Amino acid sequence: MQRAFTCGCILVGLLSSAGAARADGTNVMGGIVLGFAFGHGRSTGLVGIEGGGGIGPERANVGLTYRLHETFVYAELDPWWMVGASAGLGYGTVSGLQPVVGIWEGLPISLSGECEDGWHGIVSISVGYRYTGAHEIYLAPKAGAWDSICFGF
Repeated sequence: MQRAFTCGCILVGLLSSAGAARADGTNVMGGIVLGFAFGHGRSTGLVGIEGGGGIGPERANVGLTYRLHETFVYAELDPWWMVGASAGLGYGTVSGLQPVVGIWEGLPISLSGECEDGWHGIVSISVGYRYTGAHEIYLAPKAGAWDSICFGF
């Protein structure tokens, strides 16, 4: 568990130093969630899907994961400023109603390579930690479209 936590912290640090982005437009993205969950005296893998949309660096997401031998569905707000945060609610088939709170960092990659207005394809990869009644360390690659995005690497 300590090794996974250390690797997650290193990935968050590397992604947070990647560069600046202007993200003024609207966006829609979805993808998978992979990771590890720890809690209640056990640990398991975590697999799921997540998707949502937003305006600028503020997003709302919904997701479904399978971890610790239960299905967990959630809705969260994911604002970003220097580093991302998650706040929301979820429901586990075993654990019941739980808070969703966490910290994350992501690296967006424009598929057009351009710095202009209009809709562009985009992929992103993010890593993070969240508490959902259990501790989760995750990787979330996503794909979608973003209006008016410009990267300043």
